[in-house]
Amino acid sequence: MESSVRFINVVGFGILFLLIYGVLLFYPTFRVLFWLISPFSEGHFNCIPLAIALGVVMPLIALCFMALNNFSKITHLSILQHISIDYMISCAILLPLCLIFEIIYGTYPPSRPYSYIFSAVTLGVIILYILFGTLLGMFVTVKDIPVHSNGAQLKLVHISDVHIGSRSSSFLRMIVNKVTNLKPDVVVITGDLFDSRSVVQLVSSDAKNSSHLKNTSHPHESPLDVLQPLEDLKAKYGVYFVMGNHDMMSGEDSVKAVLSYFPHITILECDYVDITISSQKSDNNKVRIIGIKDGSQNFFVQSAEELRDKLNSKKTSSSPSSNHKDIHMSSSSSPQVASSLLAPDTSSSTSDSVCESSSSSSSSHPSEYQSSSPSASTHPFTVLLHHRPHSRAWKNVMKMLDADLFLAGHTHKGQLVPIFPLVNLAFSPSYGLAPFSSPFAPREESHPTSPTPTTKLLSSSEPTSSSSSSSSISAASNSSDTVHNSKKQGHSRFMYINPGTGTWGTLMRTTSFGEITQFSVSS
Repeated sequence: MESSVRFINVVGFGILFLLIYGVLLFYPTFRVLFWLISPFSEGHFNCIPLAIALGVVMPLIALCFMALNNFSKITHLSILQHISIDYMISCAILLPLCLIFEIIYGTYPPSRPYSYIFSAVTLGVIILYILFGTLLGMFVTVKDIPVHSNGAQLKLVHISDVHIGSRSSSFLRMIVNKVTNLKPDVVVITGDLFDSRSVVQLVSSDAKNSSHLKNTSHPHESPLDVLQPLEDLKAKYGVYFVMGNHDMMSGEDSVKAVLSYFPHITILECDYVDITISSQKSDNNKVRIIGIKDGSQNFFVQSAEELRDKLNSKKTSSSPSSNHKDIHMSSSSSPQVASSLLAPDTSSSTSDSVCESSSSSSSSHPSEYQSSSPSASTHPFTVLLHHRPHSRAWKNVMKMLDADLFLAGHTHKGQLVPIFPLVNLAFSPSYGLAPFSSPFAPREESHPTSPTPTTKLLSSSEPTSSSSSSSSISAASNSSDTVHNSKKQGHSRFMYINPGTGTWGTLMRTTSFGEITQFSVSS
């Protein structure tokens, strides 16, 4: 029985491969080359064998380049993957155009002698499209979103979908420089930091025992070379990372092994961290960072339910939850992360638990941080991190965890224009700021007699009100995004979907620039 199932799977994969290879790659390549060459080969040579040969060989070369980049330890071969994927994108654009012109040439034969014009013009437009998209993909903008609330004051920087593997070490260096220039209090990475096994492969024992990150014996083969800039990605209260689908496909254990070289980066798999800012004069000087690794919508909801139960048990207990770390920081503290925060969780866990582990790291850290009390008189400003926005679940999960801000990525805003409508169908919303249509119920610390908060989304050109009787979030967005919530007791929360700091597969993006999002939280 198992052998028959295996045979069916092999046959099915073979048929799928032939369909993709033959229809998507061979046919457009052969047809365009034939139309381009045939007018000039008449009376000289038969162009059909040449077109067929190129139609067969070019897709094979592209597939080999992709496989070589994915499994080779030489990370700078990613340029071969870019060329291969750009070629495949070109074939995907050419396929419907070729079918249209097949109909035209079949119904109107006098147009056939001009087929080379179609081929030349189409190829020229596609080349310009690739160059334009590659140029846009080189730029990364910083978008500032002031968040005005009665909570803690901090500067939080959000990056997502950097895709090291598709992108180079120099691109990562540019991102790190831009982030550090913002002087953030907290940096969060919502998944897909990596997308290639060649980057996150398990390091050799020689590299593990070395005091340097680089493997000097093989300077171009160390998986850590491309990640060197992460050494400088630091923030006052720490850097927090949740895994995305590409990180997990690259191997969770491999990602953890590689990030163990960067102990200032905390992996939150299904965990939360409370930060107390003692230098802040506000009574509510706590920030909570909740992280859930990538998974299905059901996994996301189940993980949130488990975290909610742990948070509720924390409220009724005098001791902190086993998978929770509190940190306390004074204004003179060093911009690193506390050892208590990053210590591995030693509590026992059952195998059927949705949240199987706590924040991951493996290093010692300075002692400037002191443990803070797990009890709090006011609710902390809560940031939820998860890779996918999960259109049908994010509001319920935010309510469940009492989150103020949900940060996600994954969608890339479509990345390329032909894909953008499909992403909108899969995720709604698919990028940007998404407010609730009505405020949440008031928290326990809210006072019924307090002024009624009103939330307004402002464009970057509009002034932001500093009135204490209102709460607002202003974003660099179109004025048409302005939203006025109903005037009820309570306050509003938001989801923000980063359109992607980097790009996947190709360097191209045509729907937006890469983005680093800065949230300036102030009371």
